[in-house]
Amino acid sequence: YSASRKPPAVVASHALHRKRGNHLFTGATKDELKIDHQEAQAIWAECIVEELTRCGVRHFVIAPGSRSTPLTAAIARTHQPIERTLCHDERAAGFLALG
Repeated sequence: YSASRKPPAVVASHALHRKRGNHLFTGATKDELKIDHQEAQAIWAECIVEELTRCGVRHFVIAPGSRSTPLTAAIARTHQPIERTLCHDERAAGFLALG
C-alpha cells in the first residue's frame, strides 16, 4: 500500500473509531469496546465498498438476500459515483456481472 492508501484493517479501525468516538483511546473498558456482529459486518462491508471504488470499480450488481444485506446496504449508502444494478436471482446476477 502506498502512503496515501491504508490497508482495509486500518480503514475498519478508523471507521470503528468514528462510530464509537474518541473514547476508544482514552481508557475505555472492554465492555465499552465490544460491538455486535451486525455492527462489525456493516463496518467491514463499508470498507470493502470503499476499497473497491478506490480501485476503480464503478458498477455493482446486487442480488439482495439475508447473507448479503450488509454489503447491499453499504453499496446503497456510498456517496461515490457508481452504478447499481439489482437482480433478484443470484445466478442471473453472476452472469450479468461477468458480462
